[in-house]
Amino acid sequence: MTILQNAIDSIQLGIEDYELIKENPKRLISCTRNLFSGILLLFKYYLYTLNPDLIYIALKSKEKKKTLDFKQLKDKLDESQVLIEWGELEKIQKIRNDIEHKYSDENPLIILGLVAASFNVINDFVRKYLQRDPIELFGEEVWSILIEVDRVYQIERKQCINDLDSNTYYNIKILELIKQSNCSECRFDLIKPLKNNADADQIRYRCLFCFQENDYHELIVSAIEQEVDYQQRRDSMFGDSLNELFCTCPSCWMNAYSIESCFCFSCEYQAKQICDVCESSLTGDEISFQSKFCSSCRNRYEKVMAE
Repeated sequence: MTILQNAIDSIQLGIEDYELIKENPKRLISCTRNLFSGILLLFKYYLYTLNPDLIYIALKSKEKKKTLDFKQLKDKLDESQVLIEWGELEKIQKIRNDIEHKYSDENPLIILGLVAASFNVINDFVRKYLQRDPIELFGEEVWSILIEVDRVYQIERKQCINDLDSNTYYNIKILELIKQSNCSECRFDLIKPLKNNADADQIRYRCLFCFQENDYHELIVSAIEQEVDYQQRRDSMFGDSLNELFCTCPSCWMNAYSIESCFCFSCEYQAKQICDVCESSLTGDEISFQSKFCSSCRNRYEKVMAE
């Protein structure tokens, strides 16, 4: 049996398990395992088509071979410049790791989020890299279930967006950053404000998936960390220079001061960002410590004073 067929079988079994969860909640465990392993097998199959040796790691014994684990597989795909939304897969992995002791099967969004995240990864990867029609690979019945689950998940997601839109923000950029962020605990994007038509910085927020609650300041710092991480990974992959997007606010000391927008996303403070002497832009550290001069002007000043 080929790697691809194993992948197809695992994903089909995962969807069969999903359909039986209402009758037997324990099926959630096998559903998660089958979907996760099926997706990893799709990745391994693609690497195998590039070079069969890519899916193995060398062991001390030359006669033995061992296939890549999750981290090694991720590294190989990154090296091969395969663009995968790892955040989606990490959601599935986290559910798989935590499902027996942390999450309750009483929350239907757990199941919905699991299958929706699987759909996103499978659909994108099969079409982009395997250049196959997923309906032909997995069958009409399996694919129609995946599409329906994603549709229902997106309804929940849209309601969260509408609730976020109803509130008032100091700047529209803050709203956009929050809307594209994920829960810091479970990585799902079903973040809902606990009040509508309110000032965004005066209310709390809850993840509908894992029920974690955060205040506004915790939420915005997490959203910023995710945005910075994404930009750094993108710039690194394409060989671009890393741009400094945020720094520590000199007023509230949260890592939420936007250098580009010239204000703090947490406390709205507007700091000095221009050198008093040459009028060049200050760096993030210089902004954070409220320096009046850029490093070049400060060095010249200190040199003159030393003489």
